[in-house]
Amino acid sequence: MHRAAVALLILLAASESDLWKKLCDAGDARACRAFGNALEAEKDFTHAADAFRKACDGGDPEGCTSLGLLIQHGQGMPKDEAAAVPLLELGCKRGSAYGCYFAGSVYRIGRGVARDMARAASFFRLGCEAGDADTCATLGDAYIRGEGVRADPAEAKKLYEKACAGDAGAGCLGLGNLYYDGHSVPKDDARAAKLWAQACEHDAPMACSNLGAMYERAIGVDKDLTRAAALYKKACDAGVAIGCSNLGGMYYNGWGMPVDYFRAAELYKKGCDGGDALRCTGLGTLYADGKGVAQDLKRAAALYEEGCEGGDADGCVLLATALQSGAGVPKDPVRAAALLKRACDAADKEACDALAAQK
Repeated sequence: MHRAAVALLILLAASESDLWKKLCDAGDARACRAFGNALEAEKDFTHAADAFRKACDGGDPEGCTSLGLLIQHGQGMPKDEAAAVPLLELGCKRGSAYGCYFAGSVYRIGRGVARDMARAASFFRLGCEAGDADTCATLGDAYIRGEGVRADPAEAKKLYEKACAGDAGAGCLGLGNLYYDGHSVPKDDARAAKLWAQACEHDAPMACSNLGAMYERAIGVDKDLTRAAALYKKACDAGVAIGCSNLGGMYYNGWGMPVDYFRAAELYKKGCDGGDALRCTGLGTLYADGKGVAQDLKRAAALYEEGCEGGDADGCVLLATALQSGAGVPKDPVRAAALLKRACDAADKEACDALAAQK
């Protein structure tokens, strides 16, 4: 953009901010909120808080919500999560859908208040009724899990449909999950794929990973490994651990791309760090074999243990094997047997066979 145009935009923004300030000083609550938004964008949180307080005192619901969030995060003032709650509730009661969402969220996780799932759901309902699609999706999740409300997949479906129609990615994600699982609706993989595609385009990165798996395995869509990899990458870049894990698996196996153990190790680590037990085990095998990383049997055993503790039976089997041979850990046949039994109890055939061979 031409320098003169940039200068004009800056001048116009400054002039608008000056106008909001003048109107705010004259007692216009909405102008105070707009002035606060401008100051917040400039990271002048102290003065933004003053403007939001004036807006809230003047009856503006979004001013109360914004002030509550600043207090909750300690921006422009000392952090006080308990003091933020009444402001978020007040914003909600005055009609701020976002206030309802954030009020519900603090009760859901117990931030500044005692955890209260029923109260959380009541605020989410108010936010949904006030027109916030994302809050409708959150209420839908509550109905799926029975959190603060009686579990009701049919009600969840209605809420997800409303949220998805409002372009809330979480709503399309939830609705896609229902069709993929056949939960309260006939199973429909093609419908799930379309919904996850919509969710992926509307900031629901888990849907990107889900859709990637469908393209990888030709479920509900034609197989397309290039598309799968791109979707996994999008999910991974957004912090979805399973997306990183799945992309790592493609590099490891050379599916749709050349084999690259170094890249696989990087991605498995992201998946493991994000809680994917299977990829902790997978990363362990890379360390054991020296593929993409320097061989390190001690590190491999530690990763097997992490995978095992996270619920991956293969991790338990590989750790048991290491304990039997002393590869990277002191020999411990008693613990090895216990791990094999644990994996066998989880229906791992390899572990059951190994146990049978010991008898």
